[in-house]
Amino acid sequence: MKLTKIAAVALAGMMLLAGCGNNAGKGSEVVKGNVPEGSVMTVGDVNISEGLFKAGYKSVKGSSENKNEDAETSKKNAVDQCVKRYEVVAIAHAKNIKLDDALQKELDEYKQQMKDYYAGQEGGFEGFLKENGVTEADLDLDLSVAYYADMLMDGEMKAYFKNNYRRAKHVLIKSEGRTDEEAKAKAEDILKRAQGGENFDQLIKDNGEDPGMEQNPDGYYFTDGTMVQEFQDGVDSIKPGEFTLVKTSYGYHVIQRLEMNENDESYKTGYENAKYEISSKIGNDRFNEVIEQFANECNIKVVQNDEAINKASEAAEAEYAAEMAKAQASAQPAAEGAATADAPAATPAA
Repeated sequence: MKLTKIAAVALAGMMLLAGCGNNAGKGSEVVKGNVPEGSVMTVGDVNISEGLFKAGYKSVKGSSENKNEDAETSKKNAVDQCVKRYEVVAIAHAKNIKLDDALQKELDEYKQQMKDYYAGQEGGFEGFLKENGVTEADLDLDLSVAYYADMLMDGEMKAYFKNNYRRAKHVLIKSEGRTDEEAKAKAEDILKRAQGGENFDQLIKDNGEDPGMEQNPDGYYFTDGTMVQEFQDGVDSIKPGEFTLVKTSYGYHVIQRLEMNENDESYKTGYENAKYEISSKIGNDRFNEVIEQFANECNIKVVQNDEAINKASEAAEAEYAAEMAKAQASAQPAAEGAATADAPAATPAA
């Protein structure tokens, strides 16, 4: 199943968690020992069930870069991924971080989308769980990871937003439909009026040709590479409250730089909208550093049961091989049919 909508608040966490398996678990102490029945390991106070581990194993194995790896490597990568993913939840528990009502509602709505989707499929939602060998509790745990990651990285991302983003609004005068001289003269007149104290919002309303300003009346929040370079340079050349005029491929821009006021509602909205972009700017390496630091601070311990892990890995490897064989077998008749249909007609014998 591929859902077309995902809770926006978790996008940053999902982005940061992507591909983190191979560098997993460096912050946690790993020991061998007994784990609760039905589990293969514990990460802090989080139990990793056999079903959840097997699902993770097959997910790692199915990624394009891992398709041809041997079973031992797949097992190691699956263990690493489980540690890193659920370490996030264990840290949140250790820090007594809980999903607030709004985030819990987001998670519940996303889960409901899954239930609604599978309600129309053979076997329904319960069939989906059974097919993947997981329980609803396993699913709840896995869905919560991105939300907790988002919360754990919130301070880091807010600091990045504060230190690397600008805020500005502008009047765009396009060159289309008028000569360049006419566009420049109009822009210069608006700049003079703005610097003379006229209401800039009214100037935007009366003269602006950027429809985006209607959706962003409090200005654009942006970082390096978001806007065309001339616009960014223009903003960087002035202080909050000041105006400047620049030319880009879009036309002439009369720009006002604005304060980055943390108490403004628009600032909070700007941050929320930028979280996915910020996560890509921060990068996976920094995410791993932060999680490793938290794991050390919280003394997160990973207990692995080698016998259970080996058993689950062998089963997952066999299931994965069977699924691949089934997929290839179902694709084979279709491919043969297409080849027959596309084959050139036989040439009659002379």
